[in-house]
Amino acid sequence: MSFKNLLVYRFEEPIKDSLSTVEEKLSEKPLTACLTQEMESVGWLPVFKEGKQYVEKINNALFFRLGIEQKILPNSAVKTAVDKKIEEKDLKHVSRSEMKELHELVTNELLPHALVNRHSILAYIDLEKNWLVVDASSTKKASLVTSHLRKTLGSLPIVPLTPENSVNAALTHWALHGIQSDVLSMLDEIELKEVKDEGGNAKFKGVALNSKEVQDPLKEGWQVTKVMLEYDEQISFSMSGDFIFKRLKFLERFEENLESEDDPLLQIQAELYLAIDLYRRVVQNVYDLTNSAK
Repeated sequence: MSFKNLLVYRFEEPIKDSLSTVEEKLSEKPLTACLTQEMESVGWLPVFKEGKQYVEKINNALFFRLGIEQKILPNSAVKTAVDKKIEEKDLKHVSRSEMKELHELVTNELLPHALVNRHSILAYIDLEKNWLVVDASSTKKASLVTSHLRKTLGSLPIVPLTPENSVNAALTHWALHGIQSDVLSMLDEIELKEVKDEGGNAKFKGVALNSKEVQDPLKEGWQVTKVMLEYDEQISFSMSGDFIFKRLKFLERFEENLESEDDPLLQIQAELYLAIDLYRRVVQNVYDLTNSAK
């Protein structure tokens, strides 16, 4: 149940709702099945499949899960049905307004029979760091959580946690001069972009960062746009200019600290307890180093 991504927001003021209040508010807006003519339904789910709680407090963090149900209605299927309608009605010239009406008619006919896909997004409020952390690889996906959480709680005074310095500039500096850190290191997977109109791109994997292939473009002014990083030999992740921690992967050193539990729920909670501490250190460390890069 570990996070695949960390997209972090900072609360502009500490959250005032208690655990019981947040639990109550979320439980009042659960995910319900899509109605016959609905394309999408959004609501809260219990944090763990094995549990019933809409909020779980672990290591001073409040975990919650947003559920999304979406009808699968491909554009190609709608277009085919519209074309059939046109043939059936023997329409020779279809105006824009008539085409719009046909699309709406066909969509309404197909919706009740469309397949439904359900997925969820895990997130937590870190009471210690005053952060909201979403397992999302883009702000668009994260906005599903933030907008629904704002509606549920009544307010959500957050701003993205982004360094003052350019992230890409910091990544480029590290690739050229190394990272002044005992815990953070760059791995041999990097993407570069030529900083000019219609500039080139280059991707390297398994090629040493101090090699001529990587260093020559950097010395010519190319910029790092994405790189794999490793923190304290415990976790690896991808970092780019949006300051979203992606492709998170626990490493052997972290897994060695996990104790085996007979109860699957206790196992998940134990992993999340340790993960929270690690996420706090990783995000803060990369944030501080980015701001200190010259």
